[in-house]
Amino acid sequence: MIATVASDAIFVVAVKKFDTPLGVDPHSALRWLFPPRMPPPVAFGLVWALVVRRSASQI
Repeated sequence: MIATVASDAIFVVAVKKFDTPLGVDPHSALRWLFPPRMPPPVAFGLVWALVVRRSASQI
């Protein structure tokens, strides 16, 4: 539970301050091009974790 809350907090801060590492204006549309690309790798990781968990249930 604590890890979930911490991960969510880190995600929110990363999205809010994404203009800083990109070096763009805070109101620039460019800062919103990259955050929507985060969910697909997260979804892939969750699916992969389920596959590994089911295939390695004997360990």
